Amino acid sequence: MVDINEQYARTSTFKGFVQFQDPGSGTNYYRLKERQQFSVTFTFTYSPHYADSGTKAYDPTGYDHSFDCTLKLTSDMIDDTNSVGSPAVQTPTDEKTISYWIYKAQQQDPIDIVFVAKMVALSGPTTGSQEAEKNIWFKFKARLTSFTTGYSASGGSQDWQLRGIVTDINSIERNSSDTEPAFTTSWLP
Repeated sequence: MVDINEQYARTSTFKGFVQFQDPGSGTNYYRLKERQQFSVTFTFTYSPHYADSGTKAYDPTGYDHSFDCTLKLTSDMIDDTNSVGSPAVQTPTDEKTISYWIYKAQQQDPIDIVFVAKMVALSGPTTGSQEAEKNIWFKFKARLTSFTTGYSASGGSQDWQLRGIVTDINSIERNSSDTEPAFTTSWLP
């Protein structure tokens, strides 16, 4: 019997990670250390109509991309706010914390955060570079729109579910690198 909560067991099967760019610095990336689940949905919408020939045609009408991330709460994800003003007002200042992201959303000034996600895919049936290049990298900009947490009767650390809209898809590519590649493609207009 193996205790799946042992650190060595968790890291030995860990096949990917998600990190985000500090909105304040624009250069520093922080890994979501306790990622439990992460998904990105790319939804392109089309409006159906009939062409002059009588065949059905579809016109692009936009997109509605979204992402969903469930993670375990660690103390560094919440700002230790400073009291300012009179009376004292708690204003989060650490731009890489959930409390700051919620504060900005409440002020109708939501922030966009660059996320980088890595997944490890199975090797394809072909030979050559595809066999070694099985790291799949996503880089996109997202706006957090929903924050959900709760308490469990069984105890343990709290889950946080972060949801939002994807505003820009920067890149999706396959690479052999275990560290973030210098993305060779950009899908930004």
